[in-house]
Amino acid sequence: MKIYDNIREIVRDDMLTTISRGSRVSVAAACFSMYAYKELKKQLDSVDEFRFIFTSPTFTTEKASRAKREFYIPRLSRETSLYGTEFEIKLRNEMTQKAIARECADWIRKKATFKSNITGENMGGFMTINAPAEQVAYMPLGGFTTVDIGCERGNNSYNMVNRMEAPFSTQYMQLFESLWNDKSKMQDVTEEIIENISSAYNENAPEFIYFMTLYHVFSEFLDDISEDELPNEATGFKESKIWSMLYDFQRDAVLAIINKLEKYNGCILADSVGLGKTFTALAVVKYYENRNRSVLVLCPKKLAENWNTYKDNYVNNPIASDRLNYDVLFHTDLSRSHGTSNGLDLDRLNWGNYDLVVIDESHNFRNGIGTHSNTVENRYVKLMDKVIRSGVKTKVLMLSATPVNNRFVDLKNQLAIAYEGDSENINSKLNTRKSIEDIFKQAQKAFNAWGKLPAEERSTDALLRTLDFDFFEVLDSVTIARSRKHIEKYYNSAEIGKFPERLPPVSRRPCLTDLKRAINYDEIYAQLMLLCLSIYTPSHYIFPSKIQKYAELTHNKGENLTQDGREQGIRRLMSINLSKKAPTATIQFDMKGASGIRKVSRTVAEGFNLYDHSGHMEEYKNNFVVKHIDGRDDSIEFLNGIKLYAGDVIGKVDENQLRRIQIRETILSHIQRERQLFYKGIKVLSLFFIDEVAKYKVYDAAGQSGNGIYAKMFEEEYTDIIGNLQSVIGKDEYIKYLNSIKPSATHAGYFSVDKKGKMIDCKLAKKETTSDDIDAYDLIMKNKELLLDRNPKRSPVRFIFSHSALREGWDNPNVFQICTLKQSGSDVRKRQEVGRGLRLCVNQDGERMDSGVLGNDVHNINVLTVIASESYDSFAKGLQSELADAVANRPKAVTPELFMGRTITDAQGSTDVITEDVAREIWLGMRMEGYIDKQGSLTDKYYEDKANGEIKLTDEVAGSAESVIGIIDSIYDAKAMQPENARSNNVELTVDEDKLAMPEFKALWNRINAKSVYVVDFDTDELVRKSIDALDRKLRVSKIYFKVETGAMEQIKSKAELESGASFVKEESGTYGATIHASSNVKYDLVGKLVDETGLTRKAVIAILKGIQPSVFNQFKDNPEEFIIKAAALINDEKATAVIEHITYDVLDERYGTDIFTEPTIKGKLGLNAMKANRHLYDHIVYDSTNERDFATDLDTNKDVAVYVKLPDGFYISTPVGKYNPDWAIAFYEGTVKHIYFVAETKGSMSSMQLRLIEQAKIHCAREHFRAISNGNVVYDVVDSYKKLMDIVIK
Repeated sequence: MKIYDNIREIVRDDMLTTISRGSRVSVAAACFSMYAYKELKKQLDSVDEFRFIFTSPTFTTEKASRAKREFYIPRLSRETSLYGTEFEIKLRNEMTQKAIARECADWIRKKATFKSNITGENMGGFMTINAPAEQVAYMPLGGFTTVDIGCERGNNSYNMVNRMEAPFSTQYMQLFESLWNDKSKMQDVTEEIIENISSAYNENAPEFIYFMTLYHVFSEFLDDISEDELPNEATGFKESKIWSMLYDFQRDAVLAIINKLEKYNGCILADSVGLGKTFTALAVVKYYENRNRSVLVLCPKKLAENWNTYKDNYVNNPIASDRLNYDVLFHTDLSRSHGTSNGLDLDRLNWGNYDLVVIDESHNFRNGIGTHSNTVENRYVKLMDKVIRSGVKTKVLMLSATPVNNRFVDLKNQLAIAYEGDSENINSKLNTRKSIEDIFKQAQKAFNAWGKLPAEERSTDALLRTLDFDFFEVLDSVTIARSRKHIEKYYNSAEIGKFPERLPPVSRRPCLTDLKRAINYDEIYAQLMLLCLSIYTPSHYIFPSKIQKYAELTHNKGENLTQDGREQGIRRLMSINLSKKAPTATIQFDMKGASGIRKVSRTVAEGFNLYDHSGHMEEYKNNFVVKHIDGRDDSIEFLNGIKLYAGDVIGKVDENQLRRIQIRETILSHIQRERQLFYKGIKVLSLFFIDEVAKYKVYDAAGQSGNGIYAKMFEEEYTDIIGNLQSVIGKDEYIKYLNSIKPSATHAGYFSVDKKGKMIDCKLAKKETTSDDIDAYDLIMKNKELLLDRNPKRSPVRFIFSHSALREGWDNPNVFQICTLKQSGSDVRKRQEVGRGLRLCVNQDGERMDSGVLGNDVHNINVLTVIASESYDSFAKGLQSELADAVANRPKAVTPELFMGRTITDAQGSTDVITEDVAREIWLGMRMEGYIDKQGSLTDKYYEDKANGEIKLTDEVAGSAESVIGIIDSIYDAKAMQPENARSNNVELTVDEDKLAMPEFKALWNRINAKSVYVVDFDTDELVRKSIDALDRKLRVSKIYFKVETGAMEQIKSKAELESGASFVKEESGTYGATIHASSNVKYDLVGKLVDETGLTRKAVIAILKGIQPSVFNQFKDNPEEFIIKAAALINDEKATAVIEHITYDVLDERYGTDIFTEPTIKGKLGLNAMKANRHLYDHIVYDSTNERDFATDLDTNKDVAVYVKLPDGFYISTPVGKYNPDWAIAFYEGTVKHIYFVAETKGSMSSMQLRLIEQAKIHCAREHFRAISNGNVVYDVVDSYKKLMDIVIK
């Protein structure tokens, strides 16, 4: 076999020598070009036979539907490629088409036969030559063009073709013969080819040429036309009075609106003021009423008379003869449920029965779901739920001259009404590359960047150049927006007349009066500010001797929540906004306005004065000026010394505000932890404890359920947080995961249910059944594996609301956040609530994330965060007090008596009893090592050595260290149970600009920032053989059986023995004689499951299963699930091995920029996963393991290191088994080491046996990548320590 890269060696040259007289040539490809025939003319003229198969339907009698049209090579392109493709433009410009076409047509008549695939099946391209001397096959071959045979460059990054001889070429010849002779798949198109290619040299009339020109320009659009989406003129709407009164431009708009309503279910008519949007809409209404459709017009109250006139039988109604019969209601009616409006009874109105809704001034609905965090259900939500989503399918026509206020999201929210808030409803209909959500995000980003340009550069043309084509495609699809200039330019203005010119506005500022001594505005304002407003401050009128009494009565919820505080106003710190500029914070405070005091939210910077911006409210007069904003701990400090953290409230506050803050903090903590664990395959759950069901779910008189106040708060806060979440570079999959889950679907309740199916508050009676509205109960209590499934379609639930009195059946291990939306009473203790989250988590494969998997990182991953409704000090003190009560009878000091008489077990399973002498030796050894102090309390050194696996015990028990440590850990130590304050020691990494500008770093970065593309070419048959061998050797599936064990407890020696479960002595054990097979009622798609897990074709999977030993395959019936999991893992390991052996990398022109260091926000926690650094590109390092921490510590102290960086997630290498992100990039000072530039991957183990094959494959790919981009100037290697690194780089 030989490979032609079509650069140094081209396929055409080989074909010239291979094709000889008497050869039979067979080609399967997407297209045929007569210029390729010209290149091989001499050889092709001498062949006995030439056969060609179009691999996709081409020149066939029936066109494929648009839904089945191929994406890469459209049919029109394939058929026109006869005369040359777009990449053969140079040949076409030589104007020799006629001569070549004539010669090619004559040759086809004599030697060639063409057939076309008429099915929707995909076929790969290849070519075979059956010559007298040899049999040769070429593949892949996308098309038979000059590009594919190497004569022209084309637009491919690479164009590699394999040349294969017998016996491999024989298989391709046999494949071609089977396809050629299959009449069910092939249709002869030779005559069509001759007819089409002959037209290139025929003399044609000018009219025909003009027609063909138009056809080729617009032919792609002809398929988009559907009679179902065109206005049905049989309805007679063109004979109506309203139609006769329309101008031409209005009639065009009517037809376009009907088309868009039928195709996209909605349209925005955004013509300029004065162009007759109302009359245009009336014509659309007439069309739908003629089709017996029910129509509703929603308008502001001030426009009611206008719309009523055109439907009533009044003498001033110019279209009374059309007898329009639509309903007219007002925007505000959506928030009403009683009374009458415009003659309609709102109590009985069927909102969901309208086929068409016309919304006048639709920009009033630009604020979508969750726009206002304090709004329970705004007008937009009511429109969506009452009218659009309920009842019949509703089309929406929106009228607005100003659909966009200052954000493109205004337009998106209005369009969302048409597609019912589900973007999938419109994405499938739009001819765009990106989703509508991404299109508007990109457009807003471009607009923001344009708005920051200097005034001289901020032109309309500059904005249009930055906007994506998809954005204009959306506007063209679902909006109609024309200006007066547009109408004057493209329509006959003689009928319309000239539009009036708009005069500039005149601003006037009249005085209050012309009397010289009269009061003015400023003086009136000053007088108003002198008013005491005593009704709002009753505590000012309490005698000083009695003030303490009232303070004690009202001071019951925290340090700052006094009566005086309630009167002073609210100052709520909502979030810290971090950017490249100085940090800002969003705070909420009271503001005095003309109509009273209201709450406002403002984004503030240092120097912001609350007194000035609150309308001079006295409560903020005492130096409430922002002194400092700290993004590291999310805090804001005022000049008066008051410091607030994110979520803190001082001043007046009600319980709902406090609960909203807790819910928001829980969601933020959940997102942070979920982001951290997403790529580790661990699903994150959060648990809310509430005191009554009604706060989560409510029921109306008919028994219909709805969201309670906490559920509403959750969905509002969740929508707001996700909507404003900063997309981190390299985390695209996580952002996509978040966007795929609806706020309403990601939370569920776990409560008792009464006989009618309603959730109720429970007291946990003995015979009570705890459940949800069945589905949630089954998910949480029965289908626990499904709850831990990260697939958003199968299991979107991530947040659970419940009583804290969960039944014993609850044992879900992946609760990482617990939020107590209630006070823990005596019946439910803090440790019970916290205990719901104190379980080691598991990954997607059900593998428990313990020290055996994570090593020392087990404590970094398995961290529970509690969002309590009290201060950290109060919560920590209460929790430790409860724990102390629970373990009051446990020893509090290490003494020799602690060990005496205890049974220990060594690594071989042998047991021994600790004697008095050995107990004293253990105690003495711990004192010598500094593990205990004089009082016998455990020291920090003990916990540190234990965390690092370095505990040193006396020689007598060194072999039973694990048992001895278990005894030591039975000690009650308050320090070991100290919960950590989640807000302390938080850091955000900042790039050191000086290090970024260092010559050493620039040189390192320029050598490693190139991107690459990989090519993998391995033999599927070889993979099948190796997979069969691996399954035969390694696949062992455990059988399902019953195990019976018997034992007895004859005496109780000690309480400790009883607590440890050692009093029961096992006497015998055995298994049931019959093996239990999986139930025959459950059907398994074995082949389909393995195809999903491995990515192989069904044919390859079937070949593997057929090839394995019968005894191996028979294990499937013993345990199907385990068989599938283990078989897929073994096949994937072999696939990874094949990748290692057959991958190559090519360098691309594209490079990573330094913005991957400056744009993403990287946060850590000092002492947990972050440390201060000196030589690092950032001021701190966030590490993933203790091994990485030690490695970074050594790097940071080595004087030979110039600069190093832990590479962010945005820097990755593409591999066939997923993205790979190297750990470190290091630049050494020149002259000190052998290899100046080094990229390192740190692993806890260097043993290739301990690295999974998938990981080995990624590492191998990284080696090939750096070898390709650096020409040996950068060394990449895997190291397990700094010492190993120095062994490689030192001279």
